[in-house]
Amino acid sequence: MQNGEIDMPGNERVWTTAEVLRRTGRSPEPGELFWFLYDEWDEVLERQASGRLSLDSMLFATRAMDLRGANGEPVRSKATLRRTLTLVAETKQRQTEKREAARLLLRTPAFGNA
Repeated sequence: MQNGEIDMPGNERVWTTAEVLRRTGRSPEPGELFWFLYDEWDEVLERQASGRLSLDSMLFATRAMDLRGANGEPVRSKATLRRTLTLVAETKQRQTEKREAARLLLRTPAFGNA
């Protein structure tokens, strides 16, 4: 069962409203693998840092979940997986930088500096 799904009798899966709303604004262009890694990024980083996650195990899991890449094809190589990981990391980094820039713009200046 993936994040956001409810396991129903008879192995039916129903998406929660929150999951549907979160996913509706997403472009399908980067592919299922990108969005899966994007959603699970904190877990991926934690497992990589602890040495509990290798590219081989990630590739095996990706194949087992039948996650597709940007071209709609199954992910078959570690190179493709590595490129997708890099793309997710860059996307997350840009988002962090944008949030930090917005936070600095909204920051109230200290008294006496005017």
